[in-house]
Amino acid sequence: MDHFYFESDDNNVEDMRQYRPGGFHPVRIGDLYGPTSRYRVLYKLGHGGYGTVWLAHDLEGPRFSFRRLENPYRRTRHEVRALVHLSSDDSPAHPGREHVVQLLDHFQIHGPNGTHDVVVTEVLCPLLSMKGLPIFERMKRAFCQQIILGLAYLHSRGVAHGDLHIGNLACTLPGFDDQTLDAVLCHFYNPVCTIVLTRDVADQTDSLPPYVVASISVLDFMIKEVKGYSEDSLPLLRIIDFSSAYRKTNVRPMYYSVPAVWPPEVYFAKVALKEPDPEWDERGDIWALACTVSELIINRPLFYEWNSAAYLLSVARTSGCLPATWKAYCSSAIDANPDKRDIPEIVEKRWASYRREMPDVCIDDEDVEKLVRLLRSMLVVNPAERPTAQELLYSPWMVTKTQRLSN
Repeated sequence: MDHFYFESDDNNVEDMRQYRPGGFHPVRIGDLYGPTSRYRVLYKLGHGGYGTVWLAHDLEGPRFSFRRLENPYRRTRHEVRALVHLSSDDSPAHPGREHVVQLLDHFQIHGPNGTHDVVVTEVLCPLLSMKGLPIFERMKRAFCQQIILGLAYLHSRGVAHGDLHIGNLACTLPGFDDQTLDAVLCHFYNPVCTIVLTRDVADQTDSLPPYVVASISVLDFMIKEVKGYSEDSLPLLRIIDFSSAYRKTNVRPMYYSVPAVWPPEVYFAKVALKEPDPEWDERGDIWALACTVSELIINRPLFYEWNSAAYLLSVARTSGCLPATWKAYCSSAIDANPDKRDIPEIVEKRWASYRREMPDVCIDDEDVEKLVRLLRSMLVVNPAERPTAQELLYSPWMVTKTQRLSN
């Protein structure tokens, strides 16, 4: 950050170097966006590698909205196409429809750093931000089931997500839209800002915002001002971020997700065979779904060995299958772990360990077995042998009634 005089020590502030041609759009508090200038920027909610997320006051519709600006190089067109297609569904019959983020508006803006897509949705909070709250533990089973419902809806509409992981799950905030603008402004008060001042005067261009803003937590507002969630206003899980999604009638994007959920057919092709753009489809979502649900339950990634051979061996020790094409590539990892050559024995030991961590989301031991069978059915190396998302809806664990919150 030697390029700037001031820097923030807050991790909730984006890297100022992202503000350049082809990078982030410079946003100021109070800016108006949209064809009719209906969205007024209030606070920043977050940022990522490809854009920033803002809380906006909707001057024409619902009181508040969630606005994300993407930089010009992101594959936002995939997201917009997928969300527009999903929003055209006027039949709410599928139970998973409410577990997918709903597009409220979208448009493009032109600025000093290029043309940016703006995606407008309801205000949501990241699922991970709820960890540690009693509501998170009490609803963990329901959240797992809602992820499966949401994915089944996507696949029923011909959409593969391509980036399903725990970071792309969010929750609704019942009651937030009922709050007044004054109540929100009084709670968060002045945004915490860091002035953007370059050391070289020539670098102080229109590509830079006058300041960068620390993110706020809308969940914090809900807890302190709305008094959290109640039995009558429980959060719903939504699947978000469709920048890697595609319909079968569109061009398939490159698979882009966190390595912990890469399906083995993609992982082996990328890492071992050095294929830059391996084929993938909705069956890859099923593998990612199993990894995501597992992480939500056991509170850690199912696969976390980042050495490629060790990673594939870990997949084999979980799925029970070590394909012949993998053996030569994994030989070094196998030799380094001679006590782990017996794949079937290791598989059963691993799942016995997982069973001990599942009672929190299960009713009894029989229910634990139902969940284990569900996860193992998805964690199959051959994608052709994985169940469809629709078939998952009829698994015994899914049809077991979700336990209600206790009073």
